[in-house]
Formats: sequence, structure tokens, C-alpha cells
Amino acid sequence: MKVNRILSFLLTLMLVIYSLCGNLINAAPTSSIEIVLDKTTASVGEIVTASINIKNITNFSGCQLNMKYDPAVLQPVTSSGVAYTKSTMPGAGTILNSDFNLRQVADNDLEKGILNFSKAYVSLDDYRTAAAPEQTGTVAVVKFKVLKEETSSISFEDTTSVPNAIDGTVLFDWNGDRIQSGYSVIQPAVINLDMIKASYITMGYDKNAAEVGEIIKATVKINKITNFSGYQVNIKYDPTVLQAVNPKTGVAYTNSSLPTSGELLVSEDYGPIVQGVHKISEGILNLSRSYTALEVYRASESPEETGTLAVVGFKVLQKKATTVVFEDSETMPNGITGTTLFNWYGNRIQSGYFVIQPGEINSAPIATATPTTKPTAFASTMPTVTLTPTPTATTTTTIPTAVPTTESYITMNFDKNTAEVGQIIKATVKINKITNFSGYQVNIKYDPTVLQAVNPKTGVAYTNSSLPTSGELLVNEDYGPIVQGVHKISEGILNLSRSYTALDVYRASESPEETGTVAVVGFKALQKKATTVVFEHSVTMPNGIIGTTLFNWYGNRITSGYSVIQPGEINSETITTPTPTATPTIIVTPTPTATATPTIVVTPTVKPTPTSTGDSYITIDLDKTDVSVGDIIKASVRINDISNFSGYQVNIKYDTTVLQAVNPKTGAEYKNDSLPLEGEILANQDYSPFPTCDNIISEGLLNFGKLYTALDVYKESNLAEKSGVVAVVGFKVIKAKNTAITFEDCDSMPSGITGTMLFNWDGEIIKSGYSIMQPAAITVRSVTPTATATPTATPTKTATPTPTQTATPTPTQTATPTATQTATATATATATATPTATATATPTATATPTATATTTPTTTPTTTPTPKFIYGDVDGNGSVRINDAVLIRDYVLGKINEFPYEYGMLAADVDGNGSIKINDAVLVRDYVLGKIFLFPVEEKEE
Repeated sequence: MKVNRILSFLLTLMLVIYSLCGNLINAAPTSSIEIVLDKTTASVGEIVTASINIKNITNFSGCQLNMKYDPAVLQPVTSSGVAYTKSTMPGAGTILNSDFNLRQVADNDLEKGILNFSKAYVSLDDYRTAAAPEQTGTVAVVKFKVLKEETSSISFEDTTSVPNAIDGTVLFDWNGDRIQSGYSVIQPAVINLDMIKASYITMGYDKNAAEVGEIIKATVKINKITNFSGYQVNIKYDPTVLQAVNPKTGVAYTNSSLPTSGELLVSEDYGPIVQGVHKISEGILNLSRSYTALEVYRASESPEETGTLAVVGFKVLQKKATTVVFEDSETMPNGITGTTLFNWYGNRIQSGYFVIQPGEINSAPIATATPTTKPTAFASTMPTVTLTPTPTATTTTTIPTAVPTTESYITMNFDKNTAEVGQIIKATVKINKITNFSGYQVNIKYDPTVLQAVNPKTGVAYTNSSLPTSGELLVNEDYGPIVQGVHKISEGILNLSRSYTALDVYRASESPEETGTVAVVGFKALQKKATTVVFEHSVTMPNGIIGTTLFNWYGNRITSGYSVIQPGEINSETITTPTPTATPTIIVTPTPTATATPTIVVTPTVKPTPTSTGDSYITIDLDKTDVSVGDIIKASVRINDISNFSGYQVNIKYDTTVLQAVNPKTGAEYKNDSLPLEGEILANQDYSPFPTCDNIISEGLLNFGKLYTALDVYKESNLAEKSGVVAVVGFKVIKAKNTAITFEDCDSMPSGITGTMLFNWDGEIIKSGYSIMQPAAITVRSVTPTATATPTATPTKTATPTPTQTATPTPTQTATPTATQTATATATATATATPTATATATPTATATPTATATTTPTTTPTTTPTPKFIYGDVDGNGSVRINDAVLIRDYVLGKINEFPYEYGMLAADVDGNGSIKINDAVLVRDYVLGKIFLFPVEEKEE
């Protein structure tokens, strides 16, 4: 033990001496350190010699290296065949042998297959004076005896004992400075590689020699990667010699160009997503592609494990020897030699595959492919692309939205209009003359008792996340298509979306896709009876045009100028000819006269109190207060003169024995996740409105809200929405009994004022300065009322006490400052964090609001009045925001080693399983988006 400590101390001491001697410097761009093997195939008993060579390391004076090998397959031995011990040094090379006081120390771990040693000159003044730096040559030689004839490798590998190493290497110059960057670490070839049985990722060329102007196709390929579902690779090349281009068109890559797809990861059923984040000027390509519908992929029981992944072109600018290699990147800290692979559980494949580098280009002797295996540890849902992209939300509203011609439309066609039970009807969604089209989202309604949504090719029944079969458009891999399905199969609702994400590249092509099919869905007949499949408005698409939303190649929503043509009936004796619906512009301004005439109430008696319209208040306007059983009352939540208004949350109480909450248009009964109809304000898509709800129908509680999330953009407009209707709900009268609908406080809104919370465009709660005006009482008659009964003025008296309630909320708030602070932070988190993160994610983002939850954001702090930390708040700013989800993701990916908050590790474990995994990041994201309002760990504590 004493000897071990001394050896470790000597290694550390050498590093300290060199670190204290000077600064950190960079090596020349063409510098490298490499392990070169004398052979790559060897039988048991044979010796494989590994030479450690450096090339163009300016003023090189020493190194410390950590090498990894498989001790079950290889055994390091001296030149005389004697097995290494813990302190055995490698054999001498061609450099680091002169009279400048060479110091050598080894601290090997032979059981683990680790050789760790250092060689360095100590008399640096004499070395510099000699003015003959050793910059290229062999540093050391290690011989390995083959114990088993099977695939194995030798590689440089990082270790905790050398924290600042570059892939297990630390190099020094003659000033004693550590060379911190600027050189490549080249791993050696695999020994006894079985190209058929081995698991590996590699890159192959269609040719190894090319003239100036010719294009070389580089194909990334995997072999036997178990349950493979995605990849991210970092590729390095010399931009002065090669130019990255599209291998088909020859068009030069930009920093966001996408690779051409290969044989794998192309099934539309599993939601492939592709991204390119490059540094073209530095000769770096960073590519990724992965499946997102992993449950569906796993259910197929047919993993894609061998085949090509991507194709990149390289145009020759100079005819000279050069390389294209996988290379580690700071953006992929847990990568294996510039590669990260994922399985169909979304976990990173930590080890067990080789990375085989391609040979040189335009070199007389073509280099042998060089593999490496560098085990690491990690799990992730998908490559570090985070994006969740779709085209809705580009804030560049200055770009004009092109208005299509009158011939523009979207429709749905059936391959047949009659079908027997068990037969499948193919429904094809098609667009015509949609100018600069780049994406869509549609909401399709069908009768689930008559039809079953299925994959039109396989007949497999749809789940709530099944993806549609692609059509003719939106399939070009160069433009990063992304597809999603968020359905309610039990209710007969399909919500589909697909869009391009690389819009810059798409626009640069100057070839918009404007006419063609965009999706195909199958419907299996369960009964032979007349039925329909139609586009239908959805609360999750509040600004949709009859259940459709289309986008142009600037990422802007096409707000008008196209028709929605519904298909005919299925199994109808007379097949209905498809006819266009009313022009979509009617959806753009649903209530055009509302702001101009706020007195939208039918009778004056409905108004809460005779307060001046100049006052600031929130109220509920009822379209009728004298009703009969069966009538539907429209209740409009309205604000007046609320300065810089940006959002609200309200809690409304009603008597479930008398009233039934319903959709005021359709009469459909409300559920716990039903959203109110949109009003006049909080409807501008430029500011990313985000609706939420958390109703408790059984208790007669409607709790809903809506916020603008792009607050910076909203504030910059300097056009605050101060007055108008924010939501409309319906109440069906089911019993002849007088009743009332009121704002009411609730536990989930501890900072609310009489069941209301209003927010300004800074994302802050408006704590005072407005009145809560309760609506008039409702008189319910068992028979239709006569005309003389209408003028009854009793509602006015009922509304009179409401002004006294305004005084009550203010002291309530000051009495609970902790809850107020938390509520503000939570609201801000939802409001400010989401917009840019999902900015380009149109179809998906619009579908997301169906989730419930932000309605009770304050429940978490309420359960723990004085916590040391808030679950999910890993940055310690007192609130849970989207940044917290990003930080947890980066921690799991290995991008950060700790959180910027002393309780960050505790706060991050929101599922309470004792570890921090990608699921925690997903849960925090869902909390911010309002999909959940309690973390699993908090539910356990309750």
C-alpha cells in the first residue's frame, strides 16, 4: 500500500510541477498523438506491438497517458516477454531519451486493464537552450501478448486520476505548460475484428481518391447495435481541403443542414426526428436522428440494428491527403469517440460497441479503418438536441404571410365511400395551392362505435400517440420533417401534425411544396351504417380554421385565404359531393364586434352592478338570467380596464343539482379537462397564448386560465389588451330551482382574490386595484317564462354586495406573503420560459394545451409552508421554470456535474426514486407546461 501511494503521489507531483511552471497553451492544428499497431490480426501467443507516436507537437517535453485494454484477451509484456507489474514502464521510443533529466513513473492497474504512466524532461532550461525540440516521433512502445483470439481493442481513455486529460492524454511543452487543446487523439485499429459479428459504428467512402471538384460520399453505418433507436455523431474534417455538401445536389452545407437519410430510422410510424448543428468554418458536422414514438417502436418487436444511418457529401477543394473522422466534442461530453447511440428505451448505449474510423482520402497507402471502444455511462431520452421543434411560433412577425389564391384548400378524400365490416377505408389529407406551405395540424372527428382508426398499411389499431402515414409532401429529409399524433381514440378524435423544421434551408431551395397529399389514415369499419369523418374545431387549436392549421415557410400560421372541404358520407345510399365550407376568415375574428360594444349582454339587468365602465373589474356576463329547464346559459368571463393584462386564472362555483357545465355551442357536457371557448382577447398567436384547466365537475367547480407566454414580444408591442371577454362557458339548466354562478376562493389559488388571479405583462400577479363583480342571480322556472316576468330587477340587488368583497382580498394577500411569492413565480415560469423553447413547434405546441394542470400551480408550496427547497427548482430562484428542466437534462447528459443551488440534487429528484434520470427532466417540463400540478415525490409525501 505504501508503494502504491508513493507511485500515485509521484504521478500527481509531476502533473503539479508542470502545471505550476506556466500557462495552458494550444498545439498546432495538425498535431496529434496516436497508438499505431504493427498488426491487427494475431493468434494466441503472438505479440502485438503498440507504438505511441506524436506528430507536430510544438516544443514537446513530456506526457502522462492512460491506456485501456481487455486483460482477459491481452497481456502487456516487456521486450523479453516478462509480464508487466504495477510499476513497469513501457519500452523506450525515438524521443524523450536525451540528457535532460528524464523522469518516468508508472502506476498500472493490471486487473482492470489499465496502463497509467508518465515520461517528461525535468531540466527544461537546458532543453530550451539546446533549441532542438522533439516534436514528432515515438514516445513509448508497449507489447501485448494475445491470450484469446477474439475481438479486442487498445485505447487512450479518460480517468479520474488525470482530471484535465484529453481522451486520457496530457501533453506538456518545454516551458512546463500543459497543452490544453489543438491536437487530435487518434485511437488504434481493433485487433481481430469480426466485421460480421461485432457491434460497431463506422463511416465508409464510395471512393478514397478524388480530383478537385469531385464529391466523395461518406456513409455512416452501424452493425448489430441491440434495440437501436437513435444516434448523434460529431464528424471532423479539414475545411480547407474538403467542403461538406449535399451528396445528391452538391449544394454546400450551412450550419443547420441535415444529412441525407440512410436505411434505418426512416419509418414514419415511429416519428423520426433529425437535426444538424454544425460549425462549417471549423470543419465540424454534428448530426443526430432518432425515433420519438418509442412505445410504438418497441411494440413492433422489430428493432433496426444493422444498416446505414446517414450520407454526407464532401467536395474536394484540394487534392491532398486528408481525413474525415469521428471526434469527441464538448457538446457530447459522454460520447464514445464522437458518437452517442440510443436504444429503444431512450437510454444511451454506454459501451459494448466499437467506433471504426475510415481511412485517409487521397493518400497513396489507404489507411486501415481504425476502431475504438471507450466505455462510458449515461442514459438519455434522445440526443442532446432539444429542441422540440415545429413551425408555429416564429416571432419574426415582420415577414408578411402570403395569402393563397381562392383555389387554395385542404380536403380529405376516401379511396372508397362504402365498406363492409372489417374493410379498411383509406382517408388521404390533401392540400391544393397553399403558398409556401411548410406544415399542418388537423383535428379529425369520427364515430368510434362505427369506425376504428388503424394504420392503413398494416391494419394495426391506432393508440393515442400513433403517427399518420406520410403523403407526398413534407417528406424531404433535407428540411427536417417532424410528425406527431396526439389523439383521443375513445372519443373518436385524431389530432395529427407534420412540419418542416429546417425552414432556412427549405426557403433557400426556392421550391415550396404547395399541392399534394400530406397524410394517410385508415378507418376499419366496425358497423355498416352511414357515418362521417370530418375536420372539426378543437379547443386545443383555438385559432384553427374548422379543425385545420396550416403554416408557411416562415413558420407563420396561414390565417386566411383557403377553404376547408369536408369529405362525403361513408356507407350512405347517396354519396355526398364534397363541398367547401365557409371561408376560413370567419375563424380569424370570432367576435368582431365585441371590443367595440362591450354591452353584449342581452338585457341590462344581467350586468353585475351599475359600476362605471371606467373602473377596473372582472365579472361574468350571463346572456340570460330568467330561464327554464333545458335552456343553456352563456357565461362570458370579462375584464375591464386591467392595465397591461396578460393572463388570468379563475375558480367558478355552481350548483350541480341545478346546472350542468356544457360547451355553449354544442351542448356537450364538460369534463374535468374541458377548456372554455376562446374570447375576444388573449387570442393573438404572436404572443403564444397558453390555456389550462383543472375542473372538478362533480363538485361544481370550473377552474381554468389562460396566459400569454411570449411576454417580451407582447410587451414590446406596447398594445396591451385591457378590456374584453377572456372565456365563454355554458350552463344547461337541469332543475327548476333558483341558483347562482359565482367566483369563489379555492385552496389551489391561495393568492387569489375571490377566486380570481390576474397577471400583467411582466408575468406578475395583479394583487389589487380591481373589483370582482359577481353575476346576477338566476331565476329558473319549470315552464317557459312570460314576457312580463323578464323585467324582474332582483338580480341587481344580489349583485350589490360584491364591492365589499374587493376589500377582503387585499388583506388576504398580505397575510400569506409566502404563497403570493410562490404563485407569482410559478405564473412567471409558465409565462416566460415556454415561448422560445418551443417556438418553432407549432403543431405540437398547439396540441399540448389539452393537458391539465397549471391551474393549481400553488399547491406544491402550500403543502410545505417553509421548505428549504422547492421540488423542481434546481437553480434556486424560488420557482419552477423551463430552465430547471433543461438543467436536469444537461445533468443527465453529463453536460454539467452539479446544479447552481445547494439543494439542487434534492430538488431534481421529483419522482422520488433516489436518483436523477431523464424522467425527472420530463416531469419538470410537464409541470411547467401545466400537464401536472404535483410531482410524484410530493404525492408520496402526502
